[in-house]
Amino acid sequence: MSYMTFSQMPFRGFTLIELLVTVSIIGMLSSITLASTVQVREKAKIAKARSELAQLRNAIGFLAADTGRWPNGCIVGEILYGAAGSENEVKLNDTVYGGLYGASSPVVGRGGGCSWTNETIANWRGPYLQVNPIDPWGSDYWFDNDYEALDDCPGATNLPGTLAVILSLGPNKSGDPVHLYDCDDIYLRLY
Repeated sequence: MSYMTFSQMPFRGFTLIELLVTVSIIGMLSSITLASTVQVREKAKIAKARSELAQLRNAIGFLAADTGRWPNGCIVGEILYGAAGSENEVKLNDTVYGGLYGASSPVVGRGGGCSWTNETIANWRGPYLQVNPIDPWGSDYWFDNDYEALDDCPGATNLPGTLAVILSLGPNKSGDPVHLYDCDDIYLRLY
C-alpha cells in the first residue's frame, strides 16, 4: 500500500467560472432580499402615518367638540374653498398659532383664513395631543377643509365632492404645485 504525499495529490479547487456563478447567485439573492426589505419598510411607514393620522383625528375631534372650530379656525363643517396657498390648508405642526393649531395649546390670533375668537379660545380644554408628530418621512401633517381627492390616481376610490381631511404628503414629501397634493398622499377624512 502506497501513500500519496500532499504534493502528489491532484489539486481540486474552484474554477473561475464556478466562482463567478456562485458570486452571481449570492448577488441576486442579496438584491431580492434588499428590495423586499425596502418594500416592508415603506409599508411600515405608511402604516405608521395612518396610525398617527388617527391620533390627530381624535385630537381634532376633541378640539372641535370644545371650540366648534377646525384647526384652521373655521367653524366645524364649514368649507373654505380656495387654491393651494389660500391659507385654508394648514400645517398641523406649525407653532405660529399655538402648535397643532389648537390641539396641543390654545390658538392665538388668526389661522388659515378663519378667525379664532376669544370665546372659542376660552372653550379650549386641551391639550388634546401631547406631541407634535411629523410624518414618517420627516414632513408636516396637513389639515385641509376643501380637499378634493384626485380621481386619476391608481386605486382611487372616487370620494364624493370636497372633504375635510388631515393628510401626509407621503413618501415623495410633495405634491402637484397647483393642487398641493398627488397620488402618494395618505389622508384621513374628517367630515
